[in-house]
Amino acid sequence: MPNTRFDVGFIGTGSMGGMLVRAFLGSEVVPTEHIWLANRSRKKLELLASEFPGVHCGPSERVAQQSEILFIAVKPSDTANVLTTIEHNLRADHLCVFLTNVFSFAQLEQRLPCAVAKLIPTVTQQINQGAALVGYGSRTTPEHARRLEQLLAPTCRLLHVEEHQIRLFGDITSCGPAFLALCIDELCRQASAIAPSLSGPELATACIETLAATTNLLRTGMKPRELICEVAVPGGMTEAGMNVLRQLLPPLFASLFSATRQAEQQKREALPL
Repeated sequence: MPNTRFDVGFIGTGSMGGMLVRAFLGSEVVPTEHIWLANRSRKKLELLASEFPGVHCGPSERVAQQSEILFIAVKPSDTANVLTTIEHNLRADHLCVFLTNVFSFAQLEQRLPCAVAKLIPTVTQQINQGAALVGYGSRTTPEHARRLEQLLAPTCRLLHVEEHQIRLFGDITSCGPAFLALCIDELCRQASAIAPSLSGPELATACIETLAATTNLLRTGMKPRELICEVAVPGGMTEAGMNVLRQLLPPLFASLFSATRQAEQQKREALPL
């Protein structure tokens, strides 16, 4: 696999920033000597750097100046302060990649002199799987996009989305692993409540293996409705359970999507850039 020959920086090496660093270096798409790291917590920075001897650590200004692609992986509430620190170290040919959808491309481009993109990662990139979302601002060139996608390609399936689509797709791709894990956990909890003698770990294994096998079956080209028809025999137990889900799931998912949209909008209104 060809390595990049340009410098890549991260301001913020917490859960998602650190995950991406590990994914990039683990897939060997970028050499350690081309990685630059900055983090408010010196302890977290040193811990990550100790995993990959050869990466560069420094203040945010230095990392911004050095990196041709710069990932801003801080909390939305910290973004304005970070941009104040680094904006004079950015050139027109830089690409700043934001791991949040809270700020619009218009806001970001008004604030910064360089091209901007949004990446909504997924935790499953740490095993080089899953779908991540990418969107580009008006200044992003084909070369910017090529370089960013070269970095990301080994770690995920990359989906190009328009800015107005990011929230909804993000609920499925980025939030999805947590939503699905909660469903598995609750399914096991309810089964244990009915039959306390059942083994929790064995129930979890049964759920995980079933989910993985179902995913692989759907990847063969089978449609969800076709799979349902194969399992849910008319008048059977599966059909009885499906009738319950058909009543409960539509309002549940409508409420879920509404809650995430409202939370994002509240952050936008509370966090001027």
